[in-house]
Amino acid sequence: RSLYLRNNRNIKKEFRDNKKQSETTESLNDQKISVHNQGIKNLILVVAYYLVPYFTYSHVIVCAIIVKMS
Repeated sequence: RSLYLRNNRNIKKEFRDNKKQSETTESLNDQKISVHNQGIKNLILVVAYYLVPYFTYSHVIVCAIIVKMS
């Protein structure tokens, strides 16, 4: 009976370790995605900055709202 309990504990520990590992990989992937999104946002901001003189301010406000929402 004690052997069974010990095995059960080990299995639980393994399960927890695996869970932790998968969580860290997920968070890493999230970081990659957020960095990618940041790059896209910066690109949009640069384009918007250069197009500001050609547009009315309403367009600029719309761009700002889009950036805030994303």
